[in-house]
Amino acid sequence: MSEPRSDGDDGVGVRHARTVSLLAVAEVAGKLASFVMFAVAARVLGVADFGVFSWSFNLALMVSTFVLWGFDIALIQLATRIPARLDELLSNTLALRGLLIPPAVLVAVLVPGAPEGARPVTLLLSIAVLLDSANQAIRSAAAVRDRQRSVAINLVVQRLATAGLAVAVLFSGGGVVGMSAAYLAGTLVGVVLMFVTGHRIGLRPRLGQVSRAGIAEIARGSTALGLSTTINMLIFRIDTVLLGWMLNATAVGSYSAAYKLFETALFVLWSVDRVALPTMAAAEGDEPVRRGVHRACSVVFAVYFPYALLLGIRSEEVLRLIFGSPYGVDSGNSLRWLMVALIPYSVQYLVAAGLLARSKNRRVTSAGIVALGINVGANLALIPRFGPAGAAAASAAAMSVQALLLWGMLWRLVGSPGVLRAAFVPGVASVVMVPVLLTSLPLIPAAVVAAVVYGVVWLVVAGKFDPVARRTLVGMVARRG
Repeated sequence: MSEPRSDGDDGVGVRHARTVSLLAVAEVAGKLASFVMFAVAARVLGVADFGVFSWSFNLALMVSTFVLWGFDIALIQLATRIPARLDELLSNTLALRGLLIPPAVLVAVLVPGAPEGARPVTLLLSIAVLLDSANQAIRSAAAVRDRQRSVAINLVVQRLATAGLAVAVLFSGGGVVGMSAAYLAGTLVGVVLMFVTGHRIGLRPRLGQVSRAGIAEIARGSTALGLSTTINMLIFRIDTVLLGWMLNATAVGSYSAAYKLFETALFVLWSVDRVALPTMAAAEGDEPVRRGVHRACSVVFAVYFPYALLLGIRSEEVLRLIFGSPYGVDSGNSLRWLMVALIPYSVQYLVAAGLLARSKNRRVTSAGIVALGINVGANLALIPRFGPAGAAAASAAAMSVQALLLWGMLWRLVGSPGVLRAAFVPGVASVVMVPVLLTSLPLIPAAVVAAVVYGVVWLVVAGKFDPVARRTLVGMVARRG
């Protein structure tokens, strides 16, 4: 279960690991601010109004896929081939987004079946989420330039500003509409700062670079990607929207508390992918893809295995501690299923990055179509009987199928990406955690002891069975390597 060591490869891996760690630090700060905002909202608004906010937010994110539409990945693919065209491609990407935002907002506001009082919330959140798509374009261009550390701080500022405004509005009695307006204001601050930061690192999008030919090129290059992005977002978000349609805002609120714990952890996955995808796309041959997926999975699994175990075993205690006593049994059952879904979701995301690095966009899309069909069908069958827990179980089933399909596709394309090998070490270390988490120790002491036990066992087992993973993760915290 080990790989021959290559100093050159290790040097690249450690450098990339440090970039991931810096991105992750920024993402952690941003996610913590956002998480605090949602936790305060869950307590202050109550389950039903928190459900209204969550339903509107998820609907806005679903609609935003038609504005995101794979343009960012297309930009990365095209610009890594001809770096001199980066500003031109960025300009046309932003122009496309500007054209698509107004009709997207209109669609979100007019969607039928909204919970009572959701319309103004949906309007405010849709504008915020769609404007944030400009940030994604700048961050993708920064990834091509390998200047992601320069823009990561923007995410922190935006999340802190948004959380601070929202919490202040909530405590002043602004309610769910006031909180949504604060979210929009914080997003506007982030968009302005992102453009300023992009200019500082040499990104120069200009209106004069926008052309019909440039827009058409981005559109053609992102057709399959856009469909894939839309499908993946539907898989990721449609359970919340269906809960609102089939049950009520209270069910959405109960589910959303659990889902926030699932979603918040994804900053690790997204940070790793922002480094892994451009790196694999810029390299030639099969080995960089195999190595890139393996390293990415090693980093993600090392964090997610213990996280999933902790929240799966102590789910209700965690939920009551963070969101309050109303989020108990129903939210706990949902959280356990979502922790089951976390690992296959990570696998499909990183394996898909390997396929996208070789422009196998349609294969990623085909797997997403299958997973979406399973997710919708399972939601329709399980939500009426099991409520929020049924929605979580449907997500776990869909993500598992998607991961298996994509894994098989990548294996046939480049050979084994080493996903099982990446899972072996954290799997062994996680087993040792279980007795600690099952003791009668209170939540926080049990989590601390389990984390220490896990860390020690992981380092020992990784040194023997997956030294590449150990060197990569140590490189994330080492000052020199």
